[in-house]
Amino acid sequence: MPERTLFWLFFSFKGRIRRKTFAVAAGFLLLPQIWLVVQLLKNEANPQALAFWGFMIILVVIVSLWSIFSLFVKRLHDLNLPGALAILAFFSGINILFFLFLAFMPSSKATNDHGPPITSD
Repeated sequence: MPERTLFWLFFSFKGRIRRKTFAVAAGFLLLPQIWLVVQLLKNEANPQALAFWGFMIILVVIVSLWSIFSLFVKRLHDLNLPGALAILAFFSGINILFFLFLAFMPSSKATNDHGPPITSD
């Protein structure tokens, strides 16, 4: 089983995560994006600040896309489903239902190709 660090949680595609970890980590990824949008709105009259905060949003969104994809993959692994299904996270309309499915579906209790079941979060 891989070492469970924040880097592993947000950037690795190996291992399993339970639904609570999945939901909290996905929510955590929204916080910097919300903060940056607030900064963007506070500086809408300043074109230079607007360009800077817009660029920062692009950077954060790129990192967040990778991170959310890795969270979806690990959650799918926990359910003993193929990680490739994580691509559904990027289809509008399906993504909300898919997120809710992964957030509420109980973990697989059996050891699978991605490791033993996680007994605590």
